[in-house]
Amino acid sequence: VQGSTLAAVLITGPLTIPQMRRQGYREEYMGGLIAAAADAAQLMPPVMGVVAFVMADYLAIPYIKVCVAAFFPGFLYYLSLFISSHLWAMRKGIDLPSQEKERLPAFWRLAIQYWHCVAVFILLILLLASQATTIRLAVMISTGFLLAAGSVRKETRPTLAAMKEAVAVVTKNMVGIGPTCASAGVIIACIGMTSLDYKFSAELTEFAGQNMVLLLLVATVACMILGMGLPTLPAYIVVVLLVSPALQGLGLSPVVVHMFVFYMALAAMLTPPVCLNVYAVVSMVRAPMLKIALVAVVIGAARYVIPFLFVYRPGLLMVGSPEKILEDVSIALVIILAISFAQSRYGLVQATWFEIGAALFGAFLLFYPGGGSASFFFFGVLFLLLALIFQVYRFFRLRSSKIESFAGRGRSEG
Repeated sequence: VQGSTLAAVLITGPLTIPQMRRQGYREEYMGGLIAAAADAAQLMPPVMGVVAFVMADYLAIPYIKVCVAAFFPGFLYYLSLFISSHLWAMRKGIDLPSQEKERLPAFWRLAIQYWHCVAVFILLILLLASQATTIRLAVMISTGFLLAAGSVRKETRPTLAAMKEAVAVVTKNMVGIGPTCASAGVIIACIGMTSLDYKFSAELTEFAGQNMVLLLLVATVACMILGMGLPTLPAYIVVVLLVSPALQGLGLSPVVVHMFVFYMALAAMLTPPVCLNVYAVVSMVRAPMLKIALVAVVIGAARYVIPFLFVYRPGLLMVGSPEKILEDVSIALVIILAISFAQSRYGLVQATWFEIGAALFGAFLLFYPGGGSASFFFFGVLFLLLALIFQVYRFFRLRSSKIESFAGRGRSEG
């Protein structure tokens, strides 16, 4: 929400890494997971690193439509991170000890005590979506609500010292936004005066022709290079000016094009060699930078697939009829589950390479650009079911062997 992937790494890392280290996670896995999750923070509404507001202005659509379009892709990425990390922990036999589980506070007690911390975001989103107030007034109303709701209970009542610290932190964060916006203005002016946007798009189109797959791949590389080392907002502005005209020439929806280049520009935060998220987390874990970066790319593999998914299945961005949206979201969900299974190499039991290959090939057939025919869909589902059947068979076989072993040990002791 604060609009910076580096800030997300520096905030969440010290809170989560010590706990993960106590549970036995590998150092490079901890770093890679934190880096990938911080990247996800910029892809999820309502803020999206301030890009949501700028994108709404570029596309001349209401802010709420940008949030609705970005929700399912962001949700799928978070879902892939959760499932892959959970299955990886199961494969490694990692679980919270019973003593630590008992010390964890009850969820509902915390939810009731700190309800206002969630309610303030809902209020802010509703105010922004209604367009009845300006952004500044919406923030002021939400802040006033947070202070008033928190003051009701003694445990959550803000003290003068806490309010001073909050003002200081907000001021420091705002210092970085001014130069960023100014730099973005300079970049826009320079690109406009030199006609670089038209020239760059023309070069991309000439290189790839009318081949959509090739143009998307070239645009992906261009977005990653142009987004290297840039904060979220300048990275988006640069790629939307230089790369998006070439993609729009293929007849893609403007919302799809803007979301595609936005996702791929932010991929530079995770992808070597200029992977700022990894550089930020490397000081917190005891592992080489390159090893962390490679793990982060594997854990975050879904964020490279999702942009191609909503190009060929725009229902993910709420574009199209309700039936098409439901179909695209359902197929995308199956593909993400298959990717998460392959990442963690675990489902019901530890996966074999055959099961991983079958799952990935089945997901590819469901996704295959230009496939769309019943045969691709049929064989995609067939390979996914094959991987699932092998997993279920091996799970029950392993379970029965454990039962027989336990029973045999009992008879020998008797």
